[in-house]
Amino acid sequence: VKTGRETEIKRMMEFQVYEPITPQAAKEYKKVRSKWLDDEKLLPTGEVIVRSRLVCQEVAYEGRPDVNAPTPPLKAARMVLSLAASKPNKKVNTTALRRMIAIYDVSVAFFHADMTEPLVVMPPKNCSPVQDGWYMYLLKAMYGSRKASQLWGELCATCLGKEGFTRGKSNGSVYYSEGLDICLIIHGDDFCAEGEPESLDVLDVILAKHFEIKIL
Repeated sequence: VKTGRETEIKRMMEFQVYEPITPQAAKEYKKVRSKWLDDEKLLPTGEVIVRSRLVCQEVAYEGRPDVNAPTPPLKAARMVLSLAASKPNKKVNTTALRRMIAIYDVSVAFFHADMTEPLVVMPPKNCSPVQDGWYMYLLKAMYGSRKASQLWGELCATCLGKEGFTRGKSNGSVYYSEGLDICLIIHGDDFCAEGEPESLDVLDVILAKHFEIKIL
């Protein structure tokens, strides 16, 4: 557990998720509590490790229309699979050379997105990222904050838009690149795309430029 929590704190520092702030300086800001979530993960090698996540506890006491984030419906995933299986290869106009599916996982996805509203997090007493008595003023979206998912989704839209992708009108988690002929959906921190192998190689580079990814 200690190793898992130390790893999480290190990642927060790498992405500059927060800056320490004194209780006196934090008086004017909204403050929320936080807690550690620890979970065991079985690696392919058979080793069991503990993964820890520090989450803030911003409870939804009231409705807010500015924190909504789109989630792709099941039919969007089916569409991607269908296109990969049936869409003709542009170069030879045949499905003999099948299109491929690429799946990506973004590490600490929310930490990529800038926080757009002032929020101060009171760290847990056990294994705090800051010195005793200090708080954390968020610079990046933190897991558990109400705007985290929405900020992550808007960051994806901005980055993909710069690379020539068009965001779906009926669902904001679906994207299409006419130049690369790639259809892509985003579910949380996972990307799933279909396209020709050469185009997906380009997508590898595009996503790695904007996010810290693992190609699955």
